[in-house]
Amino acid sequence: MFVYLNKFEDPEAFENRALLLIDWFERTGDRPLFLRIFFDETNSNASHHMKNLGQVIGIINRYSARWAKLELQIPFTLIPVLCGDGNGAPVLKCLDIGYPWHDDEKWSLPNGEIFSIANFTASPPKLENAFMPLDTILVDWSHVTDVQFNQMTAVELLTLLQRAPRISRCSVEHIMQHRSDNPFRHSIVHHNSLIDLHLRIVITSLANLVFQHLALPVLRTFAYEGDLEALTALMVRSTPPLTDFHLFSRGSKGSNGEVPLQLIQALSSLETLYIGTGRLPENFFDILSIPQSSSDAKSLPTFLPHLRRFSYSHGNPTFGWPSVAKAIASRADVVSEDGELLLQSVKFRFRKIEKTSPAYYIDKKSVKQFLSARDRGIDLRIMNGITEEDMIDYSERYHKQRMFRRHV
Repeated sequence: MFVYLNKFEDPEAFENRALLLIDWFERTGDRPLFLRIFFDETNSNASHHMKNLGQVIGIINRYSARWAKLELQIPFTLIPVLCGDGNGAPVLKCLDIGYPWHDDEKWSLPNGEIFSIANFTASPPKLENAFMPLDTILVDWSHVTDVQFNQMTAVELLTLLQRAPRISRCSVEHIMQHRSDNPFRHSIVHHNSLIDLHLRIVITSLANLVFQHLALPVLRTFAYEGDLEALTALMVRSTPPLTDFHLFSRGSKGSNGEVPLQLIQALSSLETLYIGTGRLPENFFDILSIPQSSSDAKSLPTFLPHLRRFSYSHGNPTFGWPSVAKAIASRADVVSEDGELLLQSVKFRFRKIEKTSPAYYIDKKSVKQFLSARDRGIDLRIMNGITEEDMIDYSERYHKQRMFRRHV
């Protein structure tokens, strides 16, 4: 059962609505409760709204034994009030602590408040959290398998992975500076359950701190935005069976934002590679090409031998199209272990290449090779600008028109 609770502000209507809420809880018997408690300060008296919402939470506390999901967008000062009836929350599967809608920081920012269930340690497998510090969420971390945080410090992330050995999926939108100067005083955290990680670390020193204390030997899906040098060391150390890698580069000083070739070489199990906003190594497509002596359907490439899908986004091409065409052609007939063509899709997206730029048109020979790859079943797209103009198509028209004018 789901119940949506937002405004309990009208003094005349509040008592009747509270009684209706109690009646609804009673009539639903022992069924699990999926509750969303939402604080919206729009057109409301915040203090009055807080008082009534606190009374609603008091009613909800009576039924904590049936809580299956708590989705909270309430002032952090009310978080400790939501503590159950003393008999625990044994069926709680998901805890989602969101951000309340209010401009006043005294309502909308945490100030040491603690989430805990009275006389009970909740063990929700899934936990989502906006801004509360890790140590203020009192749950049994050993049962948590799926976490999503809006922000946390580098030390908190390492502590989380140390406390929660069963986490298989972890997403943190922003790793920020330490809330204190306490360093992480432990050795490397070897996490043997984490298979799906989404992480954004824009400060190089924090990326270094996280990755030098971490090993992820079973990681399979990774979306990352941040410094690449520290990431390379992690991947070389962990050698994970990574199959899906989405990379948004933020190069350190002196790197020009280039994706280190050593990083890609350490990920030989990749099937999907997406690179956004980072420069590719100058010889990337040359290395991606299979030598003619071994480019038959029975032999796998030595560099990224399992690559099925490749996608790249950047402002302008930083490579020559002939090297791209050669790499695709060399892999076009390679068959994977399941009997299908290995290379399935190749996509390029450029922000905007002006028509006056030499890079606007693809050379004639490369266009011909790209069209041949499409005929063989490869989903090949090269898109220019917001409108995603097909560069292969308009380059083909351009070369045909030039040829026609020469014969007229």
